[in-house]
Formats: sequence, C-alpha cells, structure tokens
Amino acid sequence: MKLINVLDQRFGRLVVKQRVEGKWLCQCDCGNFVKVRGCDLQSKVVRSCGCLHKETCGNLHRTHGHSVNFKHTPTYHSWHAMKQRCNNPNSTHYKYYGGLGITVCERWRYFKNFLHDLGEHPEGKELSRKDETKGYEPGNVVWETHLENARRRDSSNCGPRRKNDQTS
Repeated sequence: MKLINVLDQRFGRLVVKQRVEGKWLCQCDCGNFVKVRGCDLQSKVVRSCGCLHKETCGNLHRTHGHSVNFKHTPTYHSWHAMKQRCNNPNSTHYKYYGGLGITVCERWRYFKNFLHDLGEHPEGKELSRKDETKGYEPGNVVWETHLENARRRDSSNCGPRRKNDQTS
C-alpha cells in the first residue's frame, strides 16, 4: 500500500506535522500533540487529541450552574423529577405519569431548554400541567402554588390526585 503524504493537512482539529514511528504526529487546535494512524485521519475516526470528546460530553451533561457539588437548585430538581416521573419505571410516581402515557417533550430533554421556556423555579411554586391529559411541553406547563394546582385540577373534573402524587 502506498503511503499518502498528508503533511500540513488538516483533519478536524488536527494538523499533521510529521511522520513518527509509523504514525502521523498531529497538533491539535488546543495545542496538544497526538500520534494517529493515517487511516483514522482519513476516515475521520480521530478528529482531535481527545478534547473534542471532552467538550461534547461536557456540554451534554452541563446544567448551567444548577448542579454544583451534587447539590441541585429547585429548578434543576423540578426538571429532573419531571423526567423521572415520566421516563423511569422505577420512579415511585411513574405509574401516575409515564405509566399513563404522560411524556416530556423532546425539547425539554435538555435542561437549558426547560430553563429558557419556564424560567427559574419561583419559591413556593411547583410544576403544574394545565391540561392533565397532555404531557410536559411548552404551553401546557406553569409554575403554580400547590393550592392553585389542586383548585385547577378539581375545577377541571380531573379528580383529586392521590395523596403521594407530587408535581415538583
């Protein structure tokens, strides 16, 4: 197989600098150096020194300062609890939510979108669905006091909720 010269070529964040020990020595945009096989460069299996993966994974799990040292803000807690009720069959309240077909919209799978749409958790309020037959989605969810939530449910003939069924 003929060796293709890729010196000074860019592959993702990597620029090829020289051939070393049967591999290409590349400098990443972040400044690190990494040795990469030519086939991995050309097939785009390797596009950085590893920093791209760290950034991508970090952005997926970052909670915008709402989860620090394993302590969550009320906003983050409400978002997380909402997802657990709807998506986790092991959740205590799943049978009243996910088990009945109540879902969380795709947009709110990400905390930043939930935060953008609903804002910070107001003190003394909880998540409430305006229409209890619909899922958690923009336009159907508001922050209400527990009393407001109970009154609205009773007036909409949804019936009382079970004692242990909490919405925040």
